[in-house]
Amino acid sequence: MTRIIAHRGSSKLFPENSLSAFRYATDCGADALEVDLRCSRDGVIYCFHDYHLSRMTGFSGYLSRTDSKTIDKLHLDSRQHLLRFDRFLHEFVGRIEIVLDIKSAGIESDLVRSLGRHATDPAIIYSSFNAKIISKIKTLVPRSHTALIVGPIRNVKMKLDFSANLIERMQSLRCSVAHLSR
Repeated sequence: MTRIIAHRGSSKLFPENSLSAFRYATDCGADALEVDLRCSRDGVIYCFHDYHLSRMTGFSGYLSRTDSKTIDKLHLDSRQHLLRFDRFLHEFVGRIEIVLDIKSAGIESDLVRSLGRHATDPAIIYSSFNAKIISKIKTLVPRSHTALIVGPIRNVKMKLDFSANLIERMQSLRCSVAHLSR
């Protein structure tokens, strides 16, 4: 069965991780939305992929070192500001499956708190490249659905041991799924 997961929303037509990108993907029938999450200096979670703000906003600074008051003034395009995670949740939680790609360590408790009663919903998948983030989520929400993001694999020795290591790692983290990067 084929499933369509809109990576950063409909990011070819709209700025990635923007409200319009997610709305359009939902309107077009996507089965799930994948959203990247990072935290500002003052603890506000944003839907944003990069460490640095410059590629998407032209502002020279790291999201994690910038306060939300400054971030909220930045634009992704002429109409849209960076999307706060709480706004994303308000619009999409309960309507469509959501894959949370957690980029910032240390925000796990805030994510779970924001999700509230939806924290164990099977339509929410917590994912990360960082095994410590997945482990923390499992500690906070033992029945949560988690995915370890793996790859791309460039090391030849790793390629040879890949299957056994992946299965062992997923079992130790109690992951539901592996997301394999091409």
